[in-house]
Amino acid sequence: MRIAILQADEVEAVFQPRFGNLASMMGSMLESSGHAGFETTAFNVHLGVEPSDLHEFDGYLITGSRRGVYDDDPWIERLFDLIRRLHKARIKTVGICFGHQAIAQALGGQVENWSNGWGVGVHTYDMIWPAGDHVGRHQDQVALPCCHQDQVVDLPPGARRVLSNDFCLNAGFLIGDHVLAIQPHPEFSVSYLECILRVIEHRIGERSVQAFESLKHQTDNDLLAEFIAQFFVGSNAVGKAAA
Repeated sequence: MRIAILQADEVEAVFQPRFGNLASMMGSMLESSGHAGFETTAFNVHLGVEPSDLHEFDGYLITGSRRGVYDDDPWIERLFDLIRRLHKARIKTVGICFGHQAIAQALGGQVENWSNGWGVGVHTYDMIWPAGDHVGRHQDQVALPCCHQDQVVDLPPGARRVLSNDFCLNAGFLIGDHVLAIQPHPEFSVSYLECILRVIEHRIGERSVQAFESLKHQTDNDLLAEFIAQFFVGSNAVGKAAA
């Protein structure tokens, strides 16, 4: 499958030799899923670069960003327009963190700077599926890296919540069988998340202690990578859950 990765930010230059950029992390995540045949092409949408033909690709994956969906950067509004066109054409689209929020905002949901502060570290989320539906190795809960201060407070019309916890109610949602949005970061290694936390520790305050402690927990990145890959290739399980 041909997947366009819409890169919405850059990894700090000091970390790139060790971790690569956001697009390469997404590519590695897809490779780790065990599904062969993904061919990825990166577009720096934050620099105004995007595909000229929507139908050139089988699916789109939107990365995280340090920007907020409510910022007035011109590229963000262009990204919203691209998301709406992908939705109208029912082309498979996945958003992670900022990408998750951008999909929600573009399609009629609402994103806010969360009054309860940052969600940082490894958090546990409920996976919400109808009885009998599952994705690969089913789990009722998953532990995933996260780093965000904004949240989707209202889902877009037609969205179905699939990930949630007490801190972040709308941590993941599906629309039909062609839109998937996830707040946490299954593409982040714990090592990379730790580096980010060191950079923003002064902004997080006392919550940083718990965040660093949570890095000791094993994550379920592989399960979410499998889920995202199955979403792109059209797994029956995903289709049923989205019906």
